[in-house]
Amino acid sequence: MKTPERHQRQEFAVPIRAHQRRLESKAPGQPLPRRCSRQGETHLFAPKPSFLPLPGIGLTGSGKMMVRPSSSDPMRIDLSDRLIHLSKATTKESTTPRMDALENLISILTEKRLRGASGMIKGKYNCVCFSEAPIATLTHLLARPGQSGYKYQPYGITVEKQWLFEKGGRPVIYATDSEYVHLDPSLQYRFVKFDLRGPAPVDFTWEREWRILTEGLPIAPEEVTVVVPTRDAKEAIETHLGQVGHAAPWHFLVLSDLGVPIEPLDI
Repeated sequence: MKTPERHQRQEFAVPIRAHQRRLESKAPGQPLPRRCSRQGETHLFAPKPSFLPLPGIGLTGSGKMMVRPSSSDPMRIDLSDRLIHLSKATTKESTTPRMDALENLISILTEKRLRGASGMIKGKYNCVCFSEAPIATLTHLLARPGQSGYKYQPYGITVEKQWLFEKGGRPVIYATDSEYVHLDPSLQYRFVKFDLRGPAPVDFTWEREWRILTEGLPIAPEEVTVVVPTRDAKEAIETHLGQVGHAAPWHFLVLSDLGVPIEPLDI
């Protein structure tokens, strides 16, 4: 007998997978149109410097995307005013990790909520995790497995760093296991193992992780930006949300328009 969760997953997969053949069919790095009349896209694609939605992303005079420094320190392009939550496969053994990540993102947008999880968190604290890595370095995050062994996929949510900080989000504390016991219990949810000793060093500092201790983090369209690999992926998501009665004015960031290499869809 199918469980309700499994049944819902299959029902959901039907309309989404109907789009998958065209979902990411266009080649990465397509030239940007000079004008864009689609609702909700002007702020991302119109070649006007006054329509810049994200710190760290700008437009050249010719309308091409470029990376610009963080407003907190204009000399540092390795800093960002935003944090990103990337989606990933449901299991390490998944044969369709990209589609799993897409379905997870659809669930987030439908519920307008990021679910907390304990995953690889010592002490099994439920948290929502983000990375402070700038969009310009996103290729490196997508290229290697994280702490859980899962490979991140090019779907996610970005939020302003200050917004998450005010809600209680903080950078993790990279330390050894022996140092964990010295942390105040109120800080232990932020612990990430870091140990360069021995033949198998542990170093996930490249993730530049932030965490917020919560069962779930509510989000609204005006508070976040949705990250997708291609414009076809964006259109497929908007189409599906409209069909199931969850259309909302989400803002999108299309990675292929920024020159981020996107691997072929796993189908």
